[in-house]
Amino acid sequence: MKIPKGFTELVKIAMKYRPPKPKSTGEMWEKFLRIVFMGGKRSEPEISFLINMLKQNNLLDLDYVRSTAGDDWRESLENVIKERSQRIKDEDILLMLKEFQKEIFRITASIKGSARFFKKNEITPEKIAELLSTKDKTWEFIDGLANNEDVSNIKYTKIIIWLHSIGYAYDFCPPSWQTKKFINEDIGP
Repeated sequence: MKIPKGFTELVKIAMKYRPPKPKSTGEMWEKFLRIVFMGGKRSEPEISFLINMLKQNNLLDLDYVRSTAGDDWRESLENVIKERSQRIKDEDILLMLKEFQKEIFRITASIKGSARFFKKNEITPEKIAELLSTKDKTWEFIDGLANNEDVSNIKYTKIIIWLHSIGYAYDFCPPSWQTKKFINEDIGP
């Protein structure tokens, strides 16, 4: 089967843009938070809104997350959402926050587990470069994180998206149904 028209050009454009490697653990943590908040019907702008709202209240600082008990962190999150909801007039944002509240337990578990993962594995730019220095090591890291029982709701797709956002794992493609459909139908067996 022939490669679809424009595909080669698309690959060239994608190859031009490679995010720079992270310069700090904080930078990696901020990009990791984006995958924690992915899920359901939440859009990129909604994820950005949530992250900015919680950053303003210092709830997403890695040291704060690590040093705060899960119940206390969740309670602080609930208080911020409640306070912010009282000031918001936009019905779409209020609906998004209401839906988000249904996931607070999952988000709390995911953020707390992720913070423990960062600490336990001493995730730094230098360490991540070492852990991802070969394709085999990168797969080992992805598989290990995806199967880490302490880091809930973070699996292969989200991990690969995160690694791409920090300039790694370009040999890996997030296993989404869109990718599978493209390969099976447009490229062919």
